[in-house]
Amino acid sequence: MGRIKIVFVLLFICCTALFTQTNDLPRSMFVIARSGLNYREAPTVESRRLGTYLYGQGISIIEQGPRETIDGISSYWYKTSFKEWVFGGYLADDMPGDTPIVLGLWDDKDRDYYVFYFRPDHSYREGIRESGIGYGGTWALNGTTITLVINQVHTIDDDVPELVFNVELIITDRNNISLLFPNGERANLARSYNYW
Repeated sequence: MGRIKIVFVLLFICCTALFTQTNDLPRSMFVIARSGLNYREAPTVESRRLGTYLYGQGISIIEQGPRETIDGISSYWYKTSFKEWVFGGYLADDMPGDTPIVLGLWDDKDRDYYVFYFRPDHSYREGIRESGIGYGGTWALNGTTITLVINQVHTIDDDVPELVFNVELIITDRNNISLLFPNGERANLARSYNYW
């Protein structure tokens, strides 16, 4: 009789854990679908597709929606900070290990509100968080050298010629890197999980 009680208690705990929604939101998650992850107007595959997040891209999750099974994967739908919906079966708490370490959003440890963003499509942005002020272009990684092509400037004076230069990547660990620029300036960066 004691074993039956233990089995029922364990079964109850497992079922409760399986069907309980998590409350650890907001949080950042990463796309693990190699083909990318569609984001939609509503939490269903029948709703209008608004676009696609790229493999390895970070997303801020703010709300948990209904649970569904898609492609044999059971998970919740999640609302992002941009108010669109993504299926959680193709998200993970950690960035895929085979993505370039530089990929993602980085906070400059020495300058408040200054960020560097290396996107999976090889576009690049740096500047003051949420301000629209900064630089943009493309990036390419070859060993520990990042080639930056700056061809977008978002300041008071937007008339700046294209710049191409190599930056040395110094890796402390997967969440802390430094960029050493040709002029000797060093940016010490910490991975940001705040994909506003």
